[in-house]
Amino acid sequence: MPRNRVTRTPGRRSLNLRRLLGACIAVAMLWGLFWLLFLSGLTDPLMEVARPGYDRLVAMINDPLGIDWGGRLVAIAAVLIPHLGLLLFVFDENA
Repeated sequence: MPRNRVTRTPGRRSLNLRRLLGACIAVAMLWGLFWLLFLSGLTDPLMEVARPGYDRLVAMINDPLGIDWGGRLVAIAAVLIPHLGLLLFVFDENA
């Protein structure tokens, strides 16, 4: 007759090893993503496209009174309002 075996939980040491291995894999993936985006040179064309927007953002932070805020706010509202309306439509619980 087969014996009823009690299922054993993994030991404390093996759980710590698994957590350490998982943390090492996560750090390696983050380092790989950082290297790909900033150090490999593959994204340089994208960074050149984003450079004017970045320069405008730096100018806004450095000299907030020298910016045409009316035009900026209208542009921001023109982008945000349709997205907010879509989110309200999607997550409406009354429908």
